[in-house]
Amino acid sequence: MQSARFSDTGTDPLRDGIKKLWRSHELSDFTIRCGGREWPVHRFVLYFDLAVKSGFKESSNNVLELHEDDPEVVDLMLAFFYNRYYSADSLSHESPTYDSLSEAQTHARVFALAEKYLLAGLMEQAAFRFSVQMTNQWGSKGVARAIVDVYNMNSTASQTLRDCALATIRVHAKAMLDIDSEFSHHFRRALRVGPVDLAADVAELVAGQLDYGPSSRG
Repeated sequence: MQSARFSDTGTDPLRDGIKKLWRSHELSDFTIRCGGREWPVHRFVLYFDLAVKSGFKESSNNVLELHEDDPEVVDLMLAFFYNRYYSADSLSHESPTYDSLSEAQTHARVFALAEKYLLAGLMEQAAFRFSVQMTNQWGSKGVARAIVDVYNMNSTASQTLRDCALATIRVHAKAMLDIDSEFSHHFRRALRVGPVDLAADVAELVAGQLDYGPSSRG
């Protein structure tokens, strides 16, 4: 289901026509390759954002090779170019990489790819949808894994997702950390296996919430 913030609310003949070209070979004049997959695409739809902003140089046969990226996430990026929206449900569940990936993790990976290629609109959408998952699924294993993922990102922009994760932890700290809580198992495991920065940020957050009585203040 599309988020209301990013769903279409009107009719745009040009945009409707572009949507119909997604996954169509009709009028294709460009090819993107990644991880053994190949997409026939349309230069006018995505070339300016993906190639010009990111400094790519296509080969003489109109092919753009994305050597270092995950093809499943590239597929979502391309869907965004055509539809201004990507569906996390469209991931291939036959892929060994994604058979157990949560929606929150998917949005985090889309955000990272969008940051790499300077795609502000896609970053905004992925960050918003990540925040929705944090709010709605905060007690799930998938959200705990997603929090570890964003703390493993090494970029300035990833702080946006870290802040979102910490805001969720701040609201639900008791349930997420209480050893007797049904929600705490996945999150406490995330703290054990995640990077040191995650444990440090959670410790600082929890310390700030503690109510030190007069005797503990000396």
